[in-house]
Formats: sequence, C-alpha cells, structure tokens
Amino acid sequence: MLGAYVTYDQTTDRFVFVSTMAADIGLSTGGFYVWGLDRGGAGTPFAGDGIGGVHFNAVVVFNADGSGRAAELSPGGLTHTFAAGTATVVGSTMLAQIDGSWLRSTGAAKTAYTWNLWPRDGSPPSSFGQISDFAPDNSNLPVISVGAVPEPQTWALLLAGTGLLAWRAQRRC
Repeated sequence: MLGAYVTYDQTTDRFVFVSTMAADIGLSTGGFYVWGLDRGGAGTPFAGDGIGGVHFNAVVVFNADGSGRAAELSPGGLTHTFAAGTATVVGSTMLAQIDGSWLRSTGAAKTAYTWNLWPRDGSPPSSFGQISDFAPDNSNLPVISVGAVPEPQTWALLLAGTGLLAWRAQRRC
C-alpha cells in the first residue's frame, strides 16, 4: 500500500475511495480490498489480534474487477452490491464512488467518519492472516470533506499560512 484517501461530497452525498498499491491491482487470484468505516461508535474488531487502533462498523469491499459491496455492520444494517466496473482500476490505482445513503450514520456526521484500508489476498471466507497490510498503520484517518463551505477555522489557517508565505517572500527581497 503506497497511499489512500476517502472524500465525502456533501453536495452530492457521494463517497470517493482512492488507493494506490505497490503493484498492479488484479494480479493476485482472489485479492480484494476492504475499507473499514467508523460511522460513529464503532468497536475495535481486531483488538484481539493486536490491532486495537482499527475501528469500523461498516465496510466497503472492492474486488479486482471493480465489483463489490457496501455493508453496514450493525443491527438492521443494509448491504448494497455493485457491479463490475463500479471501481476503476488503472495499473496500481483504484478509484470508486458510492452513494452516501449506503453508509448511514450511527452517531457521527458523514463529514466526521473515519476509515482504514486492508488489502486481502484470499477469497472469503478468509482468515485474519490473509490481510496483507493495514493502512494507515493500526489507526483510522478522517474522511476529507469536499464541496462544502469551509469552516471559520479553515479560513483562519488558510489566511495565516498565506500571510506567513507573503512575509517570508518579502524578507527575501
């Protein structure tokens, strides 16, 4: 795993998943890619295996052909399957969009969801040993919110950073 991120667009209610692996995707038989999402109040299902920082209560699974499913792992949770080609694979990078209604909140705003990713190298049913990597290492990262008006704190940081760059440029002249 070289890099990954998840964005959420409030204006379209869509999640976008992007990951880049160390080798071309689709070359290992039975390989698939699992994104775990914490929609609020998630547990730590891998804590017994020494991975206590990974928490999730929904998964989005992408197969090498771009098919997969989104599943809410809570009582009454929904599962949505999607056809081959939903995720696009180009070399070592996979990109997919899914509808935000497929990942209903369990307490957190969709802009506050967190995620983790673990490529697997075997077909379900599978064992913990088939996880080839955790990204990020033993933790979750926040979903990046796009398409919304920035919060005042974001504007303040942007203005402070721009001011600092202008001051440094002026000192060099």
